[in-house]
Amino acid sequence: MAVPSQTTLLSAVCTILRGINEAPVSSLAPPFTDDVGFALSCIDEIQLEVLGHGWSFNSESDLPIVPDIDGKYAIPSDVLQITLDRPSCGYDLVPRDDSGTLRLYNRARGKHTFVLPSTLKATFVTLVDFEDMPEPFRRYVTLRASRAFDARLKNGDASQFSQEEVVQAKKALRDYECDANRPTVFDNWSAARVLRRGRPNIEGGSW
Repeated sequence: MAVPSQTTLLSAVCTILRGINEAPVSSLAPPFTDDVGFALSCIDEIQLEVLGHGWSFNSESDLPIVPDIDGKYAIPSDVLQITLDRPSCGYDLVPRDDSGTLRLYNRARGKHTFVLPSTLKATFVTLVDFEDMPEPFRRYVTLRASRAFDARLKNGDASQFSQEEVVQAKKALRDYECDANRPTVFDNWSAARVLRRGRPNIEGGSW
């Protein structure tokens, strides 16, 4: 549960509504007004983009990829990235539809199959709820979502938050991550084989 000093989903929505001089709401129980629903949609969009990059709090390594009885692996709906911990020239895994189910597909030369061994381990990047993110991430998502909300609703008119405020919020986010990870020059920050749901990460790239 979030403590009072932290940004809650409700307070994030109220912050966004303040930008159009709309009164704050007391709860997020449906039915929503159009503006509240749009604010939540903007938060979801930016949060998904940010989380898709993979951070210390939503990444877990050395997890097994457990195929089903047919040897196939269906990608869970809350998984944004899957990166093999021990990349091999025998594996080039990508998400691909298999009769309506999104599964891992090995497109490596000579393979071309959904069937995988039970020995693979990977790092998983997953979705987390807004209030399960560290405060710097909540702040950054709120500011980005507010600017997106304002730009779309006001047809590009000035937002209540400046680009400089977003830049500073992003710096705080990265400072938090550096403190959490204490990376060295020997750490590899980029994933060599990243499986995505087709959504851009915080740097603007996509697979």
